[in-house]
Amino acid sequence: MKTLENNKITYDEINEIINTNDPIKINELTDKARKIQSKHPDIYLETDIFYPNIYSVNNDCPTCGFQTPESKREYNPLYIKEVIEYKLHNIKDYNITGINCYSRCNYKIHELKILLDTIKKFDVDVNVKLDNLDDYFEIKDYNIHSLIIDYKNTTFLPSNRNVDKEFDKTWDKLLKIFKDNPQIKLTYEFMINYSETVDDLIKSLTHIQHIEPENLQVVGYDPFYDSPGEYNPQYTQEYLTKILAILRILYPKTNIKLQYATNKNNNLNIDTEIAVNTITGVYTNKTSHLYNVDEVTKHTKYLL
Repeated sequence: MKTLENNKITYDEINEIINTNDPIKINELTDKARKIQSKHPDIYLETDIFYPNIYSVNNDCPTCGFQTPESKREYNPLYIKEVIEYKLHNIKDYNITGINCYSRCNYKIHELKILLDTIKKFDVDVNVKLDNLDDYFEIKDYNIHSLIIDYKNTTFLPSNRNVDKEFDKTWDKLLKIFKDNPQIKLTYEFMINYSETVDDLIKSLTHIQHIEPENLQVVGYDPFYDSPGEYNPQYTQEYLTKILAILRILYPKTNIKLQYATNKNNNLNIDTEIAVNTITGVYTNKTSHLYNVDEVTKHTKYLL
């Protein structure tokens, strides 16, 4: 573990950690991470909004992606506002500290502006993920806390041969945004269980060292129930524990976020003791099938 503690990443050590089943070595790893994490015991909760899905109707087929005529519907601004307010109406009751806005295909920039205007009233951090970073310049006057970038979600696909080139283009745009708007932070999505190899993990960890994001958000492969992806192999809690421990040891001051997993592969008490400062994907509206805040709070210590 010495190289990790010295902020160095080597193939041999990462490979040994990922592949070991030795409980003594695993305990040594997690104990080091837990010691660092103990200095930051408070846990924060954030909710997610997927736009335009949050207010759209039958946008497309969830299995094949076929777009219905609904994907071209123009929604009334008042309707969008009321739907969003209804979905988020009680987040204050659960001390939600942030809203993560994730774009889906076919979003319209004026609808995103309506969404941002609506969630201003909740007085929480707003983090935005855009399909096209050029759209940021359309919303730059809004109080955006951080931009979410997920470069690694395509690196693990063998068919993608231009990832590094595309990342360089994306990073150039981000540099301009951060230079012009120094108050904006970077949230880097660290994707796991997308058929990544040890080489992929090392490459990702090295990129993180290079760009030094304020936030790392660990997102595991978590297909919806009763979807084709449900039957693909999914990560284990042991694998997640190793990843979180590595991240905490390498980046002791970074805010590490973990997206709640519907596949039940999160042990939130363990995860928060080892590395996690913020749990995302927390839903408070009891009429939604995604409602999970009771489950999250039940299994999480040190909530703010």
